[in-house]
Amino acid sequence: MIKKIFTAGILALALTFCAAYAAEPKIDYAVTDISGGSLTVNGTIPYSINKEWVTIVVLNPNADVSGGINSVNCMKQTRLVKGNSDNADGTFSAGIQLKNPQAGAEYKILVNYYGAKAPLEKTMTYYDENTLSKKCEDIVKARNAKNEEELVALFDDDILSLLGVRKNIVGQVSVNAVSKALISKDKISMTKTEDSVRKAYEEAANLVILNSDGAPDYILGLKGTNKDEVLDVLKGGYKNTAAYEAFEYADRSIAEDIARSVKADYSNGEEFNKRFEFEVLSRSLKNSKYYLDVRKIMNTYKGVFETSWEAAYNSLTSGKKAAAETALADAVKTEKLNTTEDIGKKFLSLINKQMKSDDNKDTDGGRGGSSGGGGSYSNVKVDSGLVKETQSDSTVDTSLPFVDLQNVPWAVESIKALSDKGVISGRSKLIFEPDSYVTREEFVKMTVLAFGITSDNAEACRFEDVLKNDWFCDVVTTGVNTGIIKGINDKFFGSGMNVTRQDAAVILCRAAEYKSIQLNSDGEKRIFNDSADISDYAEEAVNRLSAVGAVSGDENGNFMPFGNTTRAEAAKLIYSLTAAE
Repeated sequence: MIKKIFTAGILALALTFCAAYAAEPKIDYAVTDISGGSLTVNGTIPYSINKEWVTIVVLNPNADVSGGINSVNCMKQTRLVKGNSDNADGTFSAGIQLKNPQAGAEYKILVNYYGAKAPLEKTMTYYDENTLSKKCEDIVKARNAKNEEELVALFDDDILSLLGVRKNIVGQVSVNAVSKALISKDKISMTKTEDSVRKAYEEAANLVILNSDGAPDYILGLKGTNKDEVLDVLKGGYKNTAAYEAFEYADRSIAEDIARSVKADYSNGEEFNKRFEFEVLSRSLKNSKYYLDVRKIMNTYKGVFETSWEAAYNSLTSGKKAAAETALADAVKTEKLNTTEDIGKKFLSLINKQMKSDDNKDTDGGRGGSSGGGGSYSNVKVDSGLVKETQSDSTVDTSLPFVDLQNVPWAVESIKALSDKGVISGRSKLIFEPDSYVTREEFVKMTVLAFGITSDNAEACRFEDVLKNDWFCDVVTTGVNTGIIKGINDKFFGSGMNVTRQDAAVILCRAAEYKSIQLNSDGEKRIFNDSADISDYAEEAVNRLSAVGAVSGDENGNFMPFGNTTRAEAAKLIYSLTAAE
């Protein structure tokens, strides 16, 4: 009677429920772990509402379902995990403990679920630790002997399951192809341990895929739902994951380009990783917009360079750092750099060049690696390229404080007044360069000096791009401690970047408030055509300064909030707020 009840129960789930499914179910389940008689059975099968139970039965060796309850070694029920829709595939995983496991014996696993035509079956050979260890020894011997036929026979489904090989990732490669790769690619390390054999198998399968037409799609799996497992297989034991993290967040077009470019026949996983890392690193540098992008990229990858450039880099002033970083971005675009190490060596050479340079000492009027055009590389200027002072005394207009102010008559008074006070200085005795852009640190210095702002707060500047030996360290520290300036983020002040028109307005409003200067607001604020483009944090400052006539738009009525501020504009703006103080 018990036998009949059990037989009916185990087959009940196989009765005619198949009408609910239009197609045959896809089955993917396997034994994934055995240790001391415990195993895990998992898989993917159709999911159905209120019928989400899966029954897993393990039969004793040489037994079948007709043997009734005496044939059963163990049994367990578990729930399916629901997919995105009612009829989507569901996953299951259940831990099972074998009773009195016998090494070398074969056990039949039966999986029943709602709608199945018959129980799903898998035969498993149980290996205890000793027999599994012996199998691993045999695998290593067969590989060393280059015996491909024996190696294929040893890599049966049970061994792959026991080793924990992720067949859902590398299962598209046949055992024959993996065995061939293990024999031909002797740089793949394999010892007799279970973990080493598993890693070697996955590495070999990985290399086979990377040399196939399916390589791009395989690599793009890093942007898929199973990205963690794909990452683990691709990365292997490699030391750096920065490239994979950057790849995951890269634009799809860039990611596809990288995935196509790294398809090749590699000798081992590390060779692939170095190539992949170079492709991501070089493209990141090519697509960077600011020198701070380069700084972040190089700091992220600094652990993988054999060439040590960090100590030399840290000895540079911020301006020269920006110059070296800018030059590196240009070099990656124009020179033939083939490896990550080529990039490291190139960066060191550019750093050394800046260390030897004496014509770009950071001063209060120096550019310090300032970037024009919103910080784009094409406008980063390190060598000042000053206008040569060829005018004779007889040709100099003595009514002007500098000889190059003819085109900015509206700023002459402001430039002369601030120059006389020592707030601003020319690039030389004769040259002011009124149309050159002002960096954030230069504008802060002008503001601090013009308003006479000091700070008793001794808190050191916290930004990574403001060093103690930078000429602007004290004024930036004063600006930060008094609240008139903030960084572009928590880590960087933005030294070397041009100050935008809206940021200049914000800084001056804060400075006026700090010095208790009343901005006469009797006038009406100017409504610019591009007022909607002004950032929320800057809107009030721009309105207040426009109301007092300190800022105005261009001939088209635009304020251009993200435009850069010239030296002449900065002088006029600062002087207009401090003249009546």
